[in-house]
Amino acid sequence: MEERDGWLYQGIITEQVSYEDHEARIRPELFEGMAGAFLRTILPIRKNELRELLGTKSVDDFGKPYLSVAPFLKHRGFKEEAEYRIVALCNRSTKRDEGDNRKVKEYYFRSRSGGNVVPYISLYEGLKKILPIKSIIVGPHAQQENQRHAVELVLEQHGITAAVRVSQLPFRE
Repeated sequence: MEERDGWLYQGIITEQVSYEDHEARIRPELFEGMAGAFLRTILPIRKNELRELLGTKSVDDFGKPYLSVAPFLKHRGFKEEAEYRIVALCNRSTKRDEGDNRKVKEYYFRSRSGGNVVPYISLYEGLKKILPIKSIIVGPHAQQENQRHAVELVLEQHGITAAVRVSQLPFRE
């Protein structure tokens, strides 16, 4: 994969989103000791018996198992989307293995309502291939028709032929 090989990623995970039966996607053994790891991170632990009870795993031990499941679970109300997701685990420029000379992805930022700032990266930038997008559903939005029109313009600009429709789910502000 050109994207993975050209940029500094820990990995890229692609998967179909699950809308029902979430328990079947979770492998509990991958999360054993997670609560103890979080408690050890926030509590100053001096007693040996408490150290033994909480275990030796660190929060870092749960990053990849969590990211291989959580982004791919969605409420059943969105089942019509039949979404396929890409999760790219980017490294910061300060977090690279010695000898790994791949380029670091540039971070961009957008603000959300309520003042939250959300970092994001741009995938497949500069790729000389047309992505195999078949259809797009514009989710619930206060300006849903405007969003649909904007999506159509972007697709047209990039020479992508795909069906665009709006979700029937209600918008809640």
